Amino acid sequence: MENLSDYSEDVQETLLMRARIANQDKTNMTICIHHSKMFGRVFERRFNKCCNIFNSHKVKAKGGHVIILHLAKQLREKGLDAITGWQLCRNCLQKATDEEQSVKTVDADDESDLDITDIEQDLARDAAKDVMNTSFEGLAVSPVKTHSLKATKNQ
Repeated sequence: MENLSDYSEDVQETLLMRARIANQDKTNMTICIHHSKMFGRVFERRFNKCCNIFNSHKVKAKGGHVIILHLAKQLREKGLDAITGWQLCRNCLQKATDEEQSVKTVDADDESDLDITDIEQDLARDAAKDVMNTSFEGLAVSPVKTHSLKATKNQ
C-alpha cells in the first residue's frame, strides 16, 4: 500500500478522477500497487475509441486524442463526463476545444474593454505588407522561389 500523498498533485487528481472519487480528504488515502497501475498507464491503453461525451456518434469512432487533465477539468465544469486518459475523435476534440475557446473569449471580453476591430487588423496587416514589399524591393529580390527555373533564368 502506498500513500496517495506520495504522488504529485496532478497524479493524485488523475487517479481520483479515474476511480470516480471526488471531494474527499486526500491526506489519509492509500492505494495498492495493483490499482495504482490499473488507474495509471494501463488505464490509458484500455481506451482507444472515442468516449462520445457529446453523444454525436451512432457507432464507435476511433479516438486518437487523449484527454488531458486540464481539458477534463473544464469539461467537467460544464457537466460533461470526461476523464483523463479517455480518447476523443477529431470531431469531438474540435467541439471540446471550441467550448474551451468560447470560455476563454468570454473571460477575455470581461477583462478588457479594448477590442481590436477587423478594420484595425486589416490596416495593420496592410502596413506590414507595405513594409515587407519595400524591403524586398530594396534588396532587389523576390519572395517567389526560383528553384524550379532553369539556371539561365535564375540569374
